[in-house]
Amino acid sequence: MKKIIYLLVFLVLFNSVYALDIEKIYPAEVSTGQIINIEIKVTNDLTSTAIFKLKEQLPNNVKFISPAEPDGYSGEVNLPYFEETFSLAPQETFSFTYSVKVDIPGALSLSPTTIVKLDDNQRFFSEPIQIQIDCIPDGLCQDNDNFLNCPQDCPSGSEDNYCDLQIDGVCDSDCTEEDVDCDKDDIVGEESDSSTFFRKYIYQLFFLILLIVLGFLGW
Repeated sequence: MKKIIYLLVFLVLFNSVYALDIEKIYPAEVSTGQIINIEIKVTNDLTSTAIFKLKEQLPNNVKFISPAEPDGYSGEVNLPYFEETFSLAPQETFSFTYSVKVDIPGALSLSPTTIVKLDDNQRFFSEPIQIQIDCIPDGLCQDNDNFLNCPQDCPSGSEDNYCDLQIDGVCDSDCTEEDVDCDKDDIVGEESDSSTFFRKYIYQLFFLILLIVLGFLGW
């Protein structure tokens, strides 16, 4: 029993010594072209002063407002990132804020912020975040608009390169067989009605020609 207590005490002390609190403050939803302010707050819950390096990876579809340029690019696809080195005493907080904007509606996904403790290379991570980028409705379903990111301009069934799968009685032309509103029986029925009308037209034309021929023959 004593061994279990000692182990629990050790784990509590271990976590308190190596704890680092990383908080991200951001809007959950913005409109296209609107400036997005993101603040990263790092609090040192360690028992001693340490030097850290922050790295914030960003996607390629953002436009930088402040700072005006990223600190560098990484990876095969050259993803931009911000980088800051700072020292924190116990219970001290460091704050880093940046501003970007996105011109395409959709979801802006940001990877976890990475904090490295430089003396022992220990790494800490924040949670990943996602910000919804809404369109600014203009009555036109065009460019990158679709039912998912701009339902005001692209209602269900619009030709927007997005199969919305809404059960609303509207067949979405962007779907193949997934949309239950595109009932094959209805399509077959429409084809059958057209075929029936065509056959009736042919029969009537044939009967008219037959009457004309019989008239010439003196019947």
